[in-house]
Amino acid sequence: GSDLGGGGSGSGTAAAARRVLAAVEAFALRGSWLKVAGDAKAVLLEAALDRSSVEAGHLAVELGTFVGYTAVRLAWRLSDAGARAVSLELDPVHVLLARHVAALAEQSAHIEIW
Repeated sequence: GSDLGGGGSGSGTAAAARRVLAAVEAFALRGSWLKVAGDAKAVLLEAALDRSSVEAGHLAVELGTFVGYTAVRLAWRLSDAGARAVSLELDPVHVLLARHVAALAEQSAHIEIW
């Protein structure tokens, strides 16, 4: 079964984002190859975001959305500061999938996926 529909710790959009990121990571760990910036790469991204001086109006741009994993992480982490994320993808199927993933993570208000 999927863990995307509810439950989990915390509340609000942060909890939804954590649930979606965890579900993507769990899928990838089941033996299915999935190119996402998880594990050590996620820790590195989190550390970079922690060290940056993000302010309202700032914008993070991602090139290559794939399923929206990193886009969700960026949107979730930037939203508290009033910053936004934009993710650009060539494959229209991946754009639609990533937009759906962002909606499941309750991050659609903080990201644009094109």
